[in-house]
Amino acid sequence: EIWSGKPAAVDVDSTGPWRPFRSNLRRAQASGPNFAGRFTLVQWNCGLRCTQVVLLDTSTGKPVGDLLASTGIRFRLDSELLIANPPESIPAGDKRTKTRYYRFTAGAFEEISVSAP
Repeated sequence: EIWSGKPAAVDVDSTGPWRPFRSNLRRAQASGPNFAGRFTLVQWNCGLRCTQVVLLDTSTGKPVGDLLASTGIRFRLDSELLIANPPESIPAGDKRTKTRYYRFTAGAFEEISVSAP
């Protein structure tokens, strides 16, 4: 089910370590849900081969999960599946970066599979 209400303002007091990135969080949250029907996935570059991902509950504005990826993520509004380091984003010849598959359930990302390069 896709949530269709007005996105809540980001609860800055609950953003903890991501507080310095509150502009990124607010901008993404204002666009509404983009993951698993009712959540807003926000991502930004956190260094060389580093993508920080924070998941906000669109209805409350509170962060509900996070993870790091090396080469980006792939996800959809109508799915609970998140792919970290999708195969097409891993540079040719990279033998260390693994594609990781997560399902977001019960308020947490659960790793369900890992693919070796």
